[in-house]
Amino acid sequence: MYDRIDPITARNQLAALHSRGATPDPEAKAAAQRTLATAKIDKAIREALAVAPGLDDAHVGHLVGLILNASGVDGETSIRVERDVRAAVVAAQGGEGK
Repeated sequence: MYDRIDPITARNQLAALHSRGATPDPEAKAAAQRTLATAKIDKAIREALAVAPGLDDAHVGHLVGLILNASGVDGETSIRVERDVRAAVVAAQGGEGK
């Protein structure tokens, strides 16, 4: 489970791995980089949605597909998950999908 942190904290955690000229363990560095990327994406989504209406099924599906593809999930699985997510959004919003 991911515990949400802000990008500044995540950046500082990544930088701490290099403190005093240390060469970080590659797995620890990759984990810190993933945490920083997630924190940045989380912040950007929250800021964008704070000034816009909620997303519809097509937009949510697009973002889910983008994240799945960037995470190495194969195309067939991404399409299936995106379809399921879109259906969930339509059901939650009580309307018709796009």
